Amino acid sequence: MRYLEMIQREIPEVRQRIRKLEKELARHPEGFLLCNRNGDTFKWYHKLSFGTKDRKYIPKSNRALAETLAYNTYLASLLSDLKQELNALNAYVKTATKGTYDQTSLLLKHPGYSELLNSRFSDQQKELMSWASASYNSNPKHPEHLKIETTTGQKVRSKSEAFIYNALTQNHIPFRYECLWNPDPWTKIYPDFIIRHPVTGLLYIWEHLGLMEKEWYRADFEYKLKAYLAHGIVPGVNLILTGETEDHPLDPQLVAKTILLYFS
Repeated sequence: MRYLEMIQREIPEVRQRIRKLEKELARHPEGFLLCNRNGDTFKWYHKLSFGTKDRKYIPKSNRALAETLAYNTYLASLLSDLKQELNALNAYVKTATKGTYDQTSLLLKHPGYSELLNSRFSDQQKELMSWASASYNSNPKHPEHLKIETTTGQKVRSKSEAFIYNALTQNHIPFRYECLWNPDPWTKIYPDFIIRHPVTGLLYIWEHLGLMEKEWYRADFEYKLKAYLAHGIVPGVNLILTGETEDHPLDPQLVAKTILLYFS
């Protein structure tokens, strides 16, 4: 799963390079260069697109245009290569995640194997593995919204939550999804993720704010934030916050960097 995670991080970078090349091409004069051999020299032709036969001869006196169009052709070749690379990366991710499960996590949750492996781990590791695999009270609200399947088979409410879930799983970080958090008799909250640091065992909460443009959603999170602050769960310390809007979806690279920042 390490290579899958690396490829998932690479995809946004390839997309960004594609957007930059497209913007740069849009700023240049329209067209590309067709360069045909003519004895010991070459003839230059101006083509508006690669898909047509129409072309216009460029005299040697207009070398500046030929150089510009040659550079356009170079950028278009880079763009074509990047788009093919993106298609290949997306195809790999689709194939690798379809019906794939995290075998390590499943093995550690198996009572037969876990008993035999018990002596190999420290008391801290044993406690964390036991905590992560134990049953817990999960969010009972709107179970019909749990539609997105993760690599362990657990279903979550959004693609972004699935990405966070899978990234935590792949990095072997103990966590619970939508587990009841009640630090006092009056507070009952179901955070997106309750996490234990894999080395220190300290508790973290990760909330992904996927609908912040909705007023009711903001009000619900305001209640959560007040409860977190009242019990020492502070943003940037032990409260991790990510967010997105319809125009700015969650960046998978941000998730990877966040996990590295908090749990490396």
